[in-house]
Amino acid sequence: MGYNPRERVNDMAGCTLPQHHIGEVASCLLEHGRSVGAFMPWHDSKDPYEWLLAETLLRRTTRTAARRVFEEMVKRYPTWSALASATQKEIAELVAPIGLGNQRSQQLKAMANAITEETNIIDLCNKSALLNLQGVGNYTADALLLYVCYKKAFPIDANVQRILRRVIPSPTVHDAMHSNPYHDSWIKKVVGHILTQFTALEMADIHRGVLHIAWEACRPKPRCSLCALRQTCKYALREHCLASTRFQKELDSH
Repeated sequence: MGYNPRERVNDMAGCTLPQHHIGEVASCLLEHGRSVGAFMPWHDSKDPYEWLLAETLLRRTTRTAARRVFEEMVKRYPTWSALASATQKEIAELVAPIGLGNQRSQQLKAMANAITEETNIIDLCNKSALLNLQGVGNYTADALLLYVCYKKAFPIDANVQRILRRVIPSPTVHDAMHSNPYHDSWIKKVVGHILTQFTALEMADIHRGVLHIAWEACRPKPRCSLCALRQTCKYALREHCLASTRFQKELDSH
């Protein structure tokens, strides 16, 4: 399922949403996500344990550092039961290289204890149940729903917010950027439109495409020439025009 190029621009919550452009961008992201495939070890996993572990390790560190710790942890503690049997001190020592050792170890230990408790059956494909786990927020819950449970969801963090706002800028000042991506009204409208146009499996590829572009090209200081969206991105096209104008002015001045 893709976007319909004949689709008219429509009004959503009082704000004009350029649906054709959103569909074009989403289709580019879908193609890019499929081309890069699973570029992190947990991307191919359908094990909730590996996803919750990965998302806990990824916070406030680099993906390269998180990957090293993730691989070591899965090797030493391959299941929730194995992790529950470890002491918090043992977990803290293992995650120490990426920082926040006490916080991460406490959260992982609490999650393992809650999930392995025989009298406490937790539906890990239920967002409310996931949010009740210590250390699990909207992004982690949505990642699990999308990649493991094949449910329509779209994890939104600062990377997703940055890319979507650059590629599809809001046409109105009323949709100001919010410090919490989940409270960003413009991003919610854009994601809401994408959710209606694509399947859960396609959404996973679209999201993976966003993450890859965020890490490789669309950083806070973007490298637009490396970006798969450079032909459709409003920000890249504007920067190209500004660069061309500056170059022409330099030529004219000589």
